[in-house]
Amino acid sequence: MESEIQEGLANASLAEDKALSKKAAKKEAAKAEKLKRQQDAAAAASAAAAAADEADPLADNYGDVPLEELQSKAITGRKWTKIGSLTVEMGGSEVWIRGQAQIIRAVSKNMAFVVLREMGFTVQCVLTVKPGEVSRQMVRFVSGLSRESFVDIFGVISVPGMAIKGASQQ
Repeated sequence: MESEIQEGLANASLAEDKALSKKAAKKEAAKAEKLKRQQDAAAAASAAAAAADEADPLADNYGDVPLEELQSKAITGRKWTKIGSLTVEMGGSEVWIRGQAQIIRAVSKNMAFVVLREMGFTVQCVLTVKPGEVSRQMVRFVSGLSRESFVDIFGVISVPGMAIKGASQQ
């Protein structure tokens, strides 16, 4: 009778080992599947990043500027407009403005808002993707700027339909 009990215990332990090995196999398979999904996601993300970082034909229109070009003694040939002198009558005209980025807010991959400040005056600038003028990389670059960065902008003045609460110049 003892031998039957021992055989029964041995069979029970074999059954438990098989059950444990089945559970272990399922766990290993789940881990392998999870790892494969993570690798696929990482590969897809790197491919998307590589596509986004491809050479931007408009890269000459934006980027970091050497300090010498920002100094007032540098001669650029540009006609600068003071932010405080922007008026409604100037609507539709193209201007160069320089100021410190007070607020930078990306709305989407294709649009960003920048509030520039110069001597107490502020103006809101809108950057939208337009083929041949503004690229997604440019919007991403602007979105990554730190506050208080000095920014030079060449743009067209548009008069807003409603007053902009966050800017002194409309």
